[in-house]
Amino acid sequence: MMHHIICDGLSMNILWRELGTVYEAFLGGQPSALPPLQVQYGDYATWQRQPLQQTCFEADLSFWRENLRGAPPVLELPADRPRPSVISHRGNKREFRFDSTLAQDLRQLCRQERTSLFTIFAAALNTLLYRYTGQDDILIGIPIADLTGLSFNR
Repeated sequence: MMHHIICDGLSMNILWRELGTVYEAFLGGQPSALPPLQVQYGDYATWQRQPLQQTCFEADLSFWRENLRGAPPVLELPADRPRPSVISHRGNKREFRFDSTLAQDLRQLCRQERTSLFTIFAAALNTLLYRYTGQDDILIGIPIADLTGLSFNR
């Protein structure tokens, strides 16, 4: 187990794939079959310092500030007890499993709608929150990785 600041899911997939490739080559007595890296960490650090990146960041930040202006700061969920006077932001989780039939049906829905299972679950969460709150303006934060250089305001 490691913190996401060290390695994220995308990086772990690459690590395991490349480790498998190197291991297979080793078992066959062959040299590493991995191509040389096209980008080094130093390149990435240099890109982060370029003024263009700062300009894109500022433009993106401005875009989101404008589009999120007036968004409700709190989702008013019905509760069985009053909100605490000091909010801790400590969450909780509930784990459950889908039976194989439901899982298969969800995968079929994804193929039919040409989307990911993640998108289906995000839409279901949004729908559930709407039904509980009656609020149409619901913000859901989703942490994502590997957006280097992407700009969302264009």
